Amino acid sequence: MKAAAQAVKPIDLTPGHSDRNNLPGVFANCGVAGYPGEEAPSMLKRVVLAVFVAALAILAFISTRESTYSVSRSTTIAAPAEVVFGMVNNLGEWVEWSPWDSLDPAMKKTFVGPSSGVGASYAWSGNSDVGRGKMTIIESRPPAEVSYRLEFEEPWASVSNPGFTIEKEGDGVYVTWTLTGEHRFLGKAMSLFVDLDQAIGPDFERGLVALKARSETEAKRRAEEAARQAETKDPAEESATDDGE
Repeated sequence: MKAAAQAVKPIDLTPGHSDRNNLPGVFANCGVAGYPGEEAPSMLKRVVLAVFVAALAILAFISTRESTYSVSRSTTIAAPAEVVFGMVNNLGEWVEWSPWDSLDPAMKKTFVGPSSGVGASYAWSGNSDVGRGKMTIIESRPPAEVSYRLEFEEPWASVSNPGFTIEKEGDGVYVTWTLTGEHRFLGKAMSLFVDLDQAIGPDFERGLVALKARSETEAKRRAEEAARQAETKDPAEESATDDGE
């Protein structure tokens, strides 16, 4: 005759009962490896603590990033310094060679103040490629240097300081376009994923190519105009000049 099946004693979870106080042992006696709820709270605490420590480490690392940035590109231009200076000191001329204006032909432009020199200001609003902002000339030293204040409102708020230096070199000039600024915390975080030099540098290079072409074309035009004027000079004026000498 088959032995009668061993009765399983029910587990009493009444507060204060020994079964409730010894659940791991009860589960073990029932053939269950461990008490599922026993390790869950401590495991959750360890996960939360690990995430918190990792977040603190990331924040600490971001805070150690450089607080300033600088992007710079240079080129030589076969034109007089005053010609190149006029191209970067006059914001009306600026938009003719700027590497960004072609990104949005429908971009709205507003010029405020003088056309050139300190106080000249240019505001724009366009598509996602150009955003919205304003640039103002804050320093102008003919024909060697121009500095600006660049304020972006979109796609994110930022303030930086572009500028040009123009140095005589041979029959032309050596031009350097520089952008400097300060990183706030968000900027430091973004610098982990975006290299500003690689992001902005190619734009500067395209802009300098356009500035070079426009400046050299203007220099050639002025030279040809001067030559024509010399050829058509009134003989009487030449005679008077010779007599005066």
